[in-house]
Amino acid sequence: MMPPSGPTLPTFEQFQSDILPVIVHRWQQSCFCRNPQFCKLLSFNFEDYTRTPAALLDAESLIDHLIRKHFKSPDGPISTDGRIIQIWQCPQCDSAFRESYAEYSIAMSRAFLRPLNPEQQLAPTGHYLLGFHAFRDFSPAQVHDFRPATSIESFLDALTRPPS
Repeated sequence: MMPPSGPTLPTFEQFQSDILPVIVHRWQQSCFCRNPQFCKLLSFNFEDYTRTPAALLDAESLIDHLIRKHFKSPDGPISTDGRIIQIWQCPQCDSAFRESYAEYSIAMSRAFLRPLNPEQQLAPTGHYLLGFHAFRDFSPAQVHDFRPATSIESFLDALTRPPS
C-alpha cells in the first residue's frame, strides 16, 4: 500500500471501523449518489492511467460497505471477458451505477463504478485518505486527477455532501 504524504491519516483498520460507518450513516440520512466527488472516487480505474493493476482502497471499501450492502442489483452479476459486470441501483434516489470487477492475482483485485446517467458529472479531482494498493510497477504520479485529502473532515464533507 502506498499511503499519501501529508497530515496524519487513518490506517485501513481505522477507515473500516471509524470512517465507513460515518459515511453509511450520512448516506442513510441523505443520499449523495449524485455528488460529483462521490462519483469520482467510485470511478477510479487504473486502466485510465496505466496498464499496471492498481486499486484505490477508499473506493474499494466504499463499494464493499456501502454499494454492495445497501444498493439493489436487479439482474445480478454477469461474467464477461474475465470481468464481472453488475448494475447497482440506489434505493433512495434510483441512481444506477455499473460495476466492473476483476481479479489479477490472489492478493490483487479491483472494482470501479461508473454512473449510468450520462449527465452525471464527476469532480475534476478526486480525494482519498488511504491511497493505492498495486503491483510494484505502479506509480501514484501516473494518476493526475486524484490527490490525498487534507483531512478526514474535508474528505467526509466533500464526499457526503448531498447534491445541490
